[in-house]
Amino acid sequence: MSTYSKVDPSTLGWVKHEIDETLKQARLALEAFAENPSDNTRLRFCTTHLHQVVGTLLMVELDGAAMLAKETEALAEAVLNEKVESDSQALETLTRGILVLPDYLARLLVGQADNPMRHLSLINEMRAMRDAEPVSELELFAPDLSVHPPRGEGPKTAITDAEYGDLAKQLRPAYQAALLDWLRDHARKQALQNISDIFEQLQAAASPGASEQLFWVAGGLVEALIEDGLESLNERKKLFARLDQQIKKLIDDTEKSLLRTSSEALVRGMLLEIGQAASSGPRVTELKRAFNLDVLTAGGALASAESELFDLPTPEALRSVSEALAKEIEAAQDLLSTAFDPDHMDLASLKPLQELLHRMSGTLDMLGVPILKALVDELSEVSRAILDRRIENAEAVSMPMAQALLMVENSAHEIHKSASAWKTQIEHSIALLRSFHAEQAEAAPTMEGIEVSEAELTEGEFKQLLGVVADEVSVNLAKIEEALETFAADLAETKHLEEIPQQLSQVQGALQILGLEAASELAETTRQHVEGIRRGTVAANSTVLDGLAVCVGTIGAYIEGLRAGRRDLDTLIEAALQEMNAAMESKGAADYAVGGRVQDPVELIEGVRANLEAWMADRDNAEALSALQQSLEEMAGLAHAQGQEKIEKICTEINNLLDLVTQDPATFSSDILGTLTQSFETLATLAEAHLAVAPAPVAQIEAEPAYEDKNDEQTALADNAPAQVAPSPQTDMDEDFDEEIMQVFIEDARDVLETIKKESVVWRENTKNKHALAELRRGYHTLKGSGRMVGAGDVAETAWAVENVLNKLREGKIAPSNAVFDLLQQVQDVMPELINQLEGGPATTVDLDALRQTAHALSEPKAAADRDGARKPEGE
Repeated sequence: MSTYSKVDPSTLGWVKHEIDETLKQARLALEAFAENPSDNTRLRFCTTHLHQVVGTLLMVELDGAAMLAKETEALAEAVLNEKVESDSQALETLTRGILVLPDYLARLLVGQADNPMRHLSLINEMRAMRDAEPVSELELFAPDLSVHPPRGEGPKTAITDAEYGDLAKQLRPAYQAALLDWLRDHARKQALQNISDIFEQLQAAASPGASEQLFWVAGGLVEALIEDGLESLNERKKLFARLDQQIKKLIDDTEKSLLRTSSEALVRGMLLEIGQAASSGPRVTELKRAFNLDVLTAGGALASAESELFDLPTPEALRSVSEALAKEIEAAQDLLSTAFDPDHMDLASLKPLQELLHRMSGTLDMLGVPILKALVDELSEVSRAILDRRIENAEAVSMPMAQALLMVENSAHEIHKSASAWKTQIEHSIALLRSFHAEQAEAAPTMEGIEVSEAELTEGEFKQLLGVVADEVSVNLAKIEEALETFAADLAETKHLEEIPQQLSQVQGALQILGLEAASELAETTRQHVEGIRRGTVAANSTVLDGLAVCVGTIGAYIEGLRAGRRDLDTLIEAALQEMNAAMESKGAADYAVGGRVQDPVELIEGVRANLEAWMADRDNAEALSALQQSLEEMAGLAHAQGQEKIEKICTEINNLLDLVTQDPATFSSDILGTLTQSFETLATLAEAHLAVAPAPVAQIEAEPAYEDKNDEQTALADNAPAQVAPSPQTDMDEDFDEEIMQVFIEDARDVLETIKKESVVWRENTKNKHALAELRRGYHTLKGSGRMVGAGDVAETAWAVENVLNKLREGKIAPSNAVFDLLQQVQDVMPELINQLEGGPATTVDLDALRQTAHALSEPKAAADRDGARKPEGE
């Protein structure tokens, strides 16, 4: 019987309510029997209910849970048949057996293994009461024996069974001699090494199957003994004697089914020991990972990681949280949004937020969810620290606070994805929030130079993180797009770009946490080009602005694609980078020379050195810090222009670290100081060796207008209509454009349209439904970003026009109206036609320009009124 299996949550969820109700009836019957032990009828009802539970669990193939229920039933029957005295101890044990099952099943729903080893002591306690033999760990240990060793690099030379038997016969005397040598003196590691070599030969020569697996696992057992990860206990010595007998069976050409049975039994025994090994050699590590031994074993109980999961709240508890705190969480999110509103920051809103969080903490304490209570307590402490002015850069805390609230809100369903990832992410969020208000950092970062982490997240961790940060990334991207569009209206006003680099850095940080290096690179490239425009080293022409818009839209589409589980999204990033590179290579765009002067890497390095030394000597020297970061940006630009990615990366990472320590001075330490110094020395060496002097441009080329005037009427409209980044015309798509990417866009766009239709109905019925409005806006935002990316200009710009209306609705700058409802319906009707066009369908007959102008008029009512008034004849 398998006592370990992966659980299908949908199947268990289907029967769990029935099981819980049946167990409740069993408990009530047992309590009635305890009050009147002379009435066996109640105890008979209890055993009947338990028998039903056992049958249901076996039906859904939860053998481990069924074993626990079966032992409880057996004890109840023994009491009923008077084989066990119905004293308080027996009744208490029965009650524990019944009570533990609902919790056990609830934890199976959140991803824990169906492994009753966690309750081995309770099982054996019940068995002891009815004089049954105790269950051993090995009986409950059931690894997946379909796992086999990884294939080697070259093809394996096949040999016959007879030839393999001859090899075993040749090696057995050497094995017996080495084994005897080790048994006489356990300190003789050479004997164990000789045994390991013999097992390697037997594994290498074996055909894929039981014998190959046997000697692969045996090699891990020997390795653990060599590295003192296991003691030389008698039970482990017996395993080597059984291995000798198995080699003899190979020599005797034992029937294959018998050979497989004995081999699998021996493998299970060895894996149980390896799972408890304290060593971390390559073979032991490989076997632990392959057979999931860290979960299955740990000195007679589940691994510590698995045990910790039993301390997590059950789904029922989290659903209680969701129901009890729904209104409080929504109110807290509104207060947080008000506090950090970019147009009108109101930190005074943190005072009522702090009071609300205190009430939420009390509720979580009452519901028995300590990990979420700790998270809410940290949120409260951060709010207090901001109000007490202990946190200087309050804006830097806004995203982590919003993410933490989102975790509390989503906990009721997020834990189903991965309980361990859910717990890890909440602990990470608690630590991050604590770092903002702690007077002294408990442990300053230690680095041997700045490197982006290459550690990969598990699928569960990735989904958990993605769910938490995606909304916040989308908010930043929306602000960036709005700023770019505002800047496009007046290219002289670079002040509109001031916040974009910091916002892109936040986006890049989130992408790096998720391990999305390609998207992170795109965010960094976009940030550098925006910085170039701000410094005047990149011409802000329409081609460059289009490229930036595509990059920002692509990041948004990439995040939404990940949410939907789409594949091959990196091709979207590549397409955006290619378009941006092409834009930078266009006439007048790629001017990296500052102020028309020659850039000498030696001079830049000296500037970095001088400013770094000045700032480290006086960290309040804002002028030195600004000059230092400016020099690093210039060098990054020079390196980018010359294809020196490593130099560019080091410059960027030094700047990122400078941002970190200036935002939170408490993080500055001797380790950070050493990191900066070491990274600079590396940068200086590389720059002097690989960077060339950049020539000054011959002439400064003026920025191209964002729009070309085709006639007077269009010019008048352009002057009065809200500015946009010019789209890539839908009819001018590159013939070589990847058709596969376009097809992905078409399929995704149709899916998004379905969501838009559904959420539109929900929002129209209740215009105060913020969630429906947010989902509606997200749908159009996705169509805009991904449409721009693939060159579907009509789709993208129509979606953008609607998104702008929804943005103003969300901000409360305009109110819902019949005109808005009509616009949404018209766009929903025309969008399928525009998408069909991309597959060669007929062109739409709808006047898209008029539709978009309607949207612009709705989003800017005052500007429209002014425009209409300006056009009235004199005297009216």
